[in-house]
Amino acid sequence: MKHFIAVILIFIMLMFETKMELFKNNKKCNTNINNTTNMKTLIINDTQKKIKTNNQCLCEGFLTKINLWIYNPSELSSEKWSNFYSRNNFRDSSSIVDLSIDSIIKYSNNYFSIRVFDQSAINKLIPEFKKDLGNCKNSYSFINLLKYAILYKYGGLWIPKDTIMLNNFHIDTNSYYSGKILTFKTNNLNYTDNKGISDDIIAANRLNPFIKGMLKFIVNSNYRFQNSYKFKNTVNKHFNNQILKNDIIRHYPIILEKDIKDKYLDAGIAMSTFNNDIINYKDKVFYHIRLDILKQLPIYSYITRMSRKQILNSNLFIRKLIDFSNKKEKNLVHNGDISGLNL
Repeated sequence: MKHFIAVILIFIMLMFETKMELFKNNKKCNTNINNTTNMKTLIINDTQKKIKTNNQCLCEGFLTKINLWIYNPSELSSEKWSNFYSRNNFRDSSSIVDLSIDSIIKYSNNYFSIRVFDQSAINKLIPEFKKDLGNCKNSYSFINLLKYAILYKYGGLWIPKDTIMLNNFHIDTNSYYSGKILTFKTNNLNYTDNKGISDDIIAANRLNPFIKGMLKFIVNSNYRFQNSYKFKNTVNKHFNNQILKNDIIRHYPIILEKDIKDKYLDAGIAMSTFNNDIINYKDKVFYHIRLDILKQLPIYSYITRMSRKQILNSNLFIRKLIDFSNKKEKNLVHNGDISGLNL
């Protein structure tokens, strides 16, 4: 009996010592209990059970794992129609997005609880922001509101769906759980009119006061975002203004974003053939493709229509990155390589 009590006490101590996160849904548990082995399931039920308490349903309780969020919405099939009427149908994500998500799952499965979700899950995840999201008039305000609402309510790491992960990494949990904001990317001055830290890839613990402030700013400024061009980068500008006021940011430059001359890479580099003008790959973990930019350029927009086979058989730089991610390529530059990175 003594040993049994001791084991129980040790378990309780571990729960408090290791940061336990709860994935809550105030209405119903929407766990797909029939497909828990599929890493793309909306909610991954590690515990294989549901616990009801205080009229709430605790869909998941897990130790040490942090949420990793990827928003991958279904889109109208305007780019590739199987027939004339199919233009009004929603289609799954493009092959390049699937390859990107596959790379993230490959390297993050052991360290994060992966949440891949589309627009059908938003009302279940953040029903309290349904009205505010409905008031968004463009994708810029919508994505920012969605991102900060999800991070505030559940916490975790937010990664754009078109990000290639080149290697695994361990997030700095001490900074994460102490309330710091973790960033990994700077603003690409080819497309952003303000210097500073990018919030495209960002991590924060749940109910973080800084994230709450950002969320409040976005909700209160929603009416100003009617013209997405005029207010381009407004959220990021506010983000950078706020981080100057206190010691809140922990920045890790592990994204592939510059060449050997310290100039930011153009989005078109993904669609070029391989060259050696890229900065040393050592310690780089992410590469953000920026499909939003490529879609606007007719010379490159075909990437979203390429099949998986076409991409993997091409001589494009993005294929070299995917091969490198899959360890089919040992090196992409003469003097660089990527090894396991512990943050």
